[in-house]
Amino acid sequence: MQSFRVLLFSPRVCWPPLTGGHLRDYYLARELARRVPVIYLGIGTGTPSPVDSCFPQQAGLSFERSLCLPEEKRYTLWNIIRGLAGKTPISILNYTSKRISSELKLLLADSHIDIVQIEGIHLANYIPTIRACAPRARIVCDWHNIESDVMSQYSTYASNVGRRLYARRTASLLKRAERRLVAACDAHVVVSNEDAARLRKIVSDVRVHVVENGVDIEKYSAITMLPTTANGALRRLKIVFVGSMDYHANIQAAVGFVRDTWPLIHRKFPQLQFFLVGSNPARSVRELQRISGVTVTGTVDDIRPYYKDALAAVVPLRVGGGSRLKILEAMAAGVPVISTFAGAEGLGVKDRTNILIADTSDEMLEAVNFLHRSQEEWQHLTLAGHEFVKQGYDWTMLGERLYSIHRQLITHSRLGRRDG
Repeated sequence: MQSFRVLLFSPRVCWPPLTGGHLRDYYLARELARRVPVIYLGIGTGTPSPVDSCFPQQAGLSFERSLCLPEEKRYTLWNIIRGLAGKTPISILNYTSKRISSELKLLLADSHIDIVQIEGIHLANYIPTIRACAPRARIVCDWHNIESDVMSQYSTYASNVGRRLYARRTASLLKRAERRLVAACDAHVVVSNEDAARLRKIVSDVRVHVVENGVDIEKYSAITMLPTTANGALRRLKIVFVGSMDYHANIQAAVGFVRDTWPLIHRKFPQLQFFLVGSNPARSVRELQRISGVTVTGTVDDIRPYYKDALAAVVPLRVGGGSRLKILEAMAAGVPVISTFAGAEGLGVKDRTNILIADTSDEMLEAVNFLHRSQEEWQHLTLAGHEFVKQGYDWTMLGERLYSIHRQLITHSRLGRRDG
């Protein structure tokens, strides 16, 4: 393998990998570190000072060095005011600080870095520091979402006029920042063809590659199916919605599903229980426990026991962009997925083949009924979903694709230097 050194710079510390952003960071970092020397810089420890070697042995991460920095205070009054009146979106201001910049400078000065990969637009304000301290390094941006598009969609359903106006302004600022970031980086990685098209709308000649989100197939495939009753009906009595429950799109999806759809399902199938499984549930999500048949778990150490008992996983999102690791995990775990069209965006799934697409409450109810009425129909969708992720969404394969992108960038860079 070609030798070069990579600095992975993330607005998160990717362990434990419990949320979508953490999962993508963790698995791609792990796979890249198996191929080339990787230095990891993450933001998000609870300690007041930087921590070296911040990953436990069980994480299985063979970094040359890791440095984890204390998390910045987000959504401070000063950041909110600047986000309202200034030119920089709050999504970037929340992760910008002189302290982080100083640590980044020290890290770049101590190490020869060939490629710096930043995880998303949140770190855009550090591009000048990277260019100044490592002028020969190539910069790759890994876009988990096209944030301006996500924020624009959020502005259409925000809970009040003030939030909608703030979201629209933030979306406009994000698009300008994204345009600058596209020009400032040497290559870009997105999670779907849809997001690649969104990025090309911002800058038409952007150098963009697709590395999809993936799933740890071996980890989830260990889940076994529960037996059926004598008449062939499944004993699985849970419907699950998995995700970070402090993320605005998941909050809206959870509240909307419980308010509009769950009463229809629970009335027809009173034995079913709905589980909202995810970290840091917002107050509006926690309050959903008052509804009959609804459980809000909060953070769990292992999602697999919930999948093991699930009739279906629902993804009732109204916002597209990125791609949903929760869909891939459920399929790998042998659980059929019912999703809105927006929720399934970017995955190339096919309705009634490996997923059920349902955009209305009545369609969601019919999808649950379809899975509940026959073990044969449930198992067919389960096997098709599992085969779908096995063929195209294994992290090892996706890590090799990212390594290939890095390798090509280094090859072209070195050839250019020799030619010059």
